[in-house]
Amino acid sequence: MTAERQGQVEQAIFYRKQAVNAVQGLRAGLTRLDKELQRSLLDDKAPVYRGLADDLIGLGRLAEAEQVMAMLKEEEYFDFVRRDAASDARRTTLPASAGEAPWAQRYAAISDRVVALGQEYQSLRAIPAEQRTPEQQARFAAVKADLDVARAAFNAYLADIDQAFKAEGGQRRDAYAAQNLDSLRAQQATLDRLGAGAVLVHYLVLPDKLHILVTTPAAQLHREVKLGAAEINRLVFQYRDILQAPTRDPLPAAQALYQVLIAPIAADLAQADARTLMLSLDGALRYLPFAALNDGKDYLVARYGFALYTPAGRGALERAPQASWRIAGLGVSRGAEGWSPLPAVPVELDEIVRSGPDDQAGILPGRTLLDDGFSADALAAALEDGPPVVHIASHFNFTSGTDVDSYLLLGGGAHLTLADLKAGNYPFGGVDLLTLSACQTALGGGTAADGREVEGFGALAQNEGAAAVMATLWSVADGSTGLFMREFYRRRQESHLSKAGAMREVQLAFLSGELRPDTAPAALRGAMRAALAGDPGPKVAPFVPPPGAPFAHPFYWAPFLLMGNWL
Repeated sequence: MTAERQGQVEQAIFYRKQAVNAVQGLRAGLTRLDKELQRSLLDDKAPVYRGLADDLIGLGRLAEAEQVMAMLKEEEYFDFVRRDAASDARRTTLPASAGEAPWAQRYAAISDRVVALGQEYQSLRAIPAEQRTPEQQARFAAVKADLDVARAAFNAYLADIDQAFKAEGGQRRDAYAAQNLDSLRAQQATLDRLGAGAVLVHYLVLPDKLHILVTTPAAQLHREVKLGAAEINRLVFQYRDILQAPTRDPLPAAQALYQVLIAPIAADLAQADARTLMLSLDGALRYLPFAALNDGKDYLVARYGFALYTPAGRGALERAPQASWRIAGLGVSRGAEGWSPLPAVPVELDEIVRSGPDDQAGILPGRTLLDDGFSADALAAALEDGPPVVHIASHFNFTSGTDVDSYLLLGGGAHLTLADLKAGNYPFGGVDLLTLSACQTALGGGTAADGREVEGFGALAQNEGAAAVMATLWSVADGSTGLFMREFYRRRQESHLSKAGAMREVQLAFLSGELRPDTAPAALRGAMRAALAGDPGPKVAPFVPPPGAPFAHPFYWAPFLLMGNWL
């Protein structure tokens, strides 16, 4: 709920003043730029002024509102008037009012301790009021008051972000609405019940800045990074390009992205004792494997488990998975028009699916449908049987066109489109995990791609009832994927780990060298040798894996992502 809806207009006004002051500073620095460039940079800033003026008028603060409107007039005429920067009225800023100053000062004093205060509040609240000492009661009241200030600040931030996305219009406004940020307070109770150090992190990308919203079971806060969409996109795609070839050094790009995306909230995550990060991503950030960011010492996978938090998966976040899994394994190994063969798929399925009591290789009991046996009707029939796990090893094409343009490759070269899935009888409601194990099953293409297609087939399956989806962000090595998947299911089944925990363990085992070709079942070793001997790609800033850890490069372990329920 925004600050206005909660009756906290004073706080909203304070933060809108900060936004207007930031725009004023920007305008003052643009006088030497080309006129058309000035217009393009400031074209969407007027709503910031109007929103503040409306709030001030609503409170009867007409003199302040008139000042804001005068500044807006400067905005409207800025394209046509050039002035000397030293005397430029656009340097005008708005001071905090007497009523706003104490509130702002208190938030400034506690802003770096909000999460710690939330943790303290939870501990004190757990003590029955009649059992608290006078000192504990006094501290409880003080902490609660500080959290009220922090909550007001957070809601004011949401109000400003809402205005900024509305100013962008169209798809960006819809993208903001899809985040359902007005329900974040309710999500705190969900995080508390999930446990495992779960923290929800929203990233919202604007042309001139990045907003990071952190929600823990006990507190909410906002951090802002002065880096806009263009530069963030450049960093993301630069890193993805490096990750496509396991001979390229990933560390400089991984560390640069860490400084932008995690460093601003690192202290907050530490205060929350965060161990599982539920990420709500925006734009090109959806193409990024956060587990492969690096703080200068370690990849983030050493510290956190990760799951994507999506609108499609909210309803099943707390659904308890079945303790013992059965599996339906479906795959395509033969090539088709426009698609290369996947020769390791039969071995992958054989190592995962235990077809009967005499099958010593497989991990999960179930059945396999391969090549011609994998048809649309066969998929529907397999889902009717209600397996907790559906593992599909095939190509998936997700494009930015219509539902008919995006499809899953079936046996014999047939296509199962998103439109077919929506219209047909494919009951995913009992599925704990849908695994899409093949090339770029989460990532689409096309010049209009902006990250929304990353959810792809997974989002549809979640909307149809699947609790979680595992997919890949780039074309993974066919052989090493078989080992990754086998170990994921084995560790989840034998050690009773969560899905996020099992994925993290396997990623760490790839990184450390615990898992490598000579530790794999014999059937997988040939495919893995082929993967390691493949085209290394451009030899820029060469990466040499540590001795005994041939899969240490993020190319092998980082593309796997988990969407939705990570339990």
